[in-house]
Amino acid sequence: FYTFFLLFVLKILGVIVHFRNVEQNRLWSTLLWSVIAVGVCVLNYSVLVATTMPSMVVFVGMGVTLVCVALFLNTLRTEMRFAYLAAAVTCVHLLGAVYTCGELQVGFILIVLSNIAWIVLVKVPYLYTRGYHNDIYHVALIVSTFVLYHSVATGLWQGTGCL
Repeated sequence: FYTFFLLFVLKILGVIVHFRNVEQNRLWSTLLWSVIAVGVCVLNYSVLVATTMPSMVVFVGMGVTLVCVALFLNTLRTEMRFAYLAAAVTCVHLLGAVYTCGELQVGFILIVLSNIAWIVLVKVPYLYTRGYHNDIYHVALIVSTFVLYHSVATGLWQGTGCL
């Protein structure tokens, strides 16, 4: 429950931070992006622990997360590089895809593909200038999150041993 509640809060903050008034206010934008970045650290830890990953995988996943988040926070002073946050989420969910099975694994793979799609879609000028790349990305994340949420009922989050 905690993992999905945190994910829900982060998605709401992700919508708010894209409001024109917030994007144009440097202080609010920086503050919200900082909260989101810290939230990504907590979310990634929650995902790794909730799926009962081995300790070494949790250590590696959190190490990558902390480096990516630190790099992102460093870019808040200049030009924000959102790819660092996407990389943090993608790496942990890629670990999830490797260490899980069934519907849970599919959900992790879909989140990884959603983040890859965002990286590709941001390069399409038509989508980028109109902000559609973010819309497509968020719809893909909603679908991916639903698959992850639905997988809770399968018991695969309890480390039933896929490997």
